[in-house]
Amino acid sequence: MSNNIYNNISLFLGTALSVALHSAVIFLIYAYIQRNEDKVIYVQAELWSALPPESKDSSSVPNELSREIENPLIRNTPKNSNTLMDEGKKSDAPDDIGLAKEKERKEKLAKEKERKEKLAKEKERKEKLAKEKERKEKLAKEKERKEKLAKEKAKLIASQRQSEMARLKNSLPGIDKSSNKYSEGRSNATLAGLIGGSDDGQRVGELADYAEKIKSKIKRKIVFNLDKIKTNPNVVFSVLRENRVYSKIELRKSSGNLKWDSAVRAAIRESLPLPPPSQTEIPVPPKELILSFRPRDK
Repeated sequence: MSNNIYNNISLFLGTALSVALHSAVIFLIYAYIQRNEDKVIYVQAELWSALPPESKDSSSVPNELSREIENPLIRNTPKNSNTLMDEGKKSDAPDDIGLAKEKERKEKLAKEKERKEKLAKEKERKEKLAKEKERKEKLAKEKERKEKLAKEKAKLIASQRQSEMARLKNSLPGIDKSSNKYSEGRSNATLAGLIGGSDDGQRVGELADYAEKIKSKIKRKIVFNLDKIKTNPNVVFSVLRENRVYSKIELRKSSGNLKWDSAVRAAIRESLPLPPPSQTEIPVPPKELILSFRPRDK
């Protein structure tokens, strides 16, 4: 009994499902047909036994009507085929305007860039000229300063040389300033190494040159801090000649500054033995050399 009921229910459900599917298929087919029928254009034409008389104004109507009959879809086409082309041209017009503006903008930017580059180059050129001018002025000032120092140094050396010559002339052995030129003075000059009676000034000059060379050699070896002294004291040493060599140091006059005196003495001692003078210039060297030193001598 239950099996029959179950079979009846299954049969009913299957039948209902089949009917629903068929109904859906039929509805879809009907909708498709209706959609296509909406697109169909129907044309109605009247038939005459004879054509009506033609007129000049309506001569083009039959032709248009015949074209419409031959092609029913012509009604849906635009009457003027150039409309789309005109619209395309109209749509291209804004693009042309935009391109022109973009081109103008780029040209403006290029000109602005060129102007800035020109200004930068001009600025660089002016700065270069200013630096070159400053460099030349600096070199001119440096040259002027060096020339001024050279003149002052030459003047100081000449003054020192003159004082040294006067001092050497007063202490020079073998020369008697009060002697007679043709008697005792002549023999004294010969004894001093002035062969042939040369004047005393020549020998004094040669001795002064020799003394300056010795002082220059000693100065390079002086170790002293100038910041510790504000004055420019003068110390005088004599170097005696023993066994044909200048090797013995004696203090003639202290500078009043023991550190400066010691520094000069150490430099002289380090330079010993002093080189002898040239035999051709000074045949008979003096027995001692008088050397004076100042901290700020040039």
